[in-house]
Amino acid sequence: MVLPINEHATATHLQFARDGVWEEALELDLHEHKKSKKLRAWLEETTTPDIAVEIFFKQNHPDREHFHGIGKQFFGMRLSSMPREEQLILCPALLEYFNSHGRHTWRAFRDNFDLLKQFNFLQGMPSFIEMGAIGAWQSHGPVKFWQPDTKISVQDAFSRARVNNGHYNLVEKPVAIEVAFEEPIPHWSGTIISARGKDTQKHHIKKRMPEDVCGAIDEHIRSLAPIPPVAEFKPPGSRPIPTG
Repeated sequence: MVLPINEHATATHLQFARDGVWEEALELDLHEHKKSKKLRAWLEETTTPDIAVEIFFKQNHPDREHFHGIGKQFFGMRLSSMPREEQLILCPALLEYFNSHGRHTWRAFRDNFDLLKQFNFLQGMPSFIEMGAIGAWQSHGPVKFWQPDTKISVQDAFSRARVNNGHYNLVEKPVAIEVAFEEPIPHWSGTIISARGKDTQKHHIKKRMPEDVCGAIDEHIRSLAPIPPVAEFKPPGSRPIPTG
């Protein structure tokens, strides 16, 4: 699995967006009262089929095995290919699932959420990788820096993108690297790579975080490369054995 979300990370909130406008997303904290009512009202007002949802996870006890204490990751999916009847079932079911006691972890969701168990998410070759600002993805300007035909590593591609996009040096919103897939439905995983500065109150990209994240993605992509066939060993001076 590319860019793994820590299995024991716990969900903190969900957000729903129409037509990819995350600037106007409905954000629902799992500790918030009347969240189900808010979601029902939002769905009733929604006329577009292009609905997307993101689930945010917080790593309370960082697993050093993955990256250097990653704190927040998220998983998202676009539901535009689903009939509206299925959207009206899935969205409240997602909220109810994470609202239920003891089922807040990524692992539990991945293994046990019945409505999506038939899908294999975050597998195979990513469609593209980009950098963006959470809650301002379109307005701040996402930077797509890697695609399958990119000739350099994800880590090198990110370094080049960062140099060429100074508007990501200080950002009002958290900055994330997002890995996107088109199959079985459009979906993505993301990792926040920034921290808020004490002086400016703006987000700056952490020193080691992008290298750790991009390195993990590169490792996944290398694992997809076909293994070259092993050449048959022939001792020096050997001759083919006649078959006729």
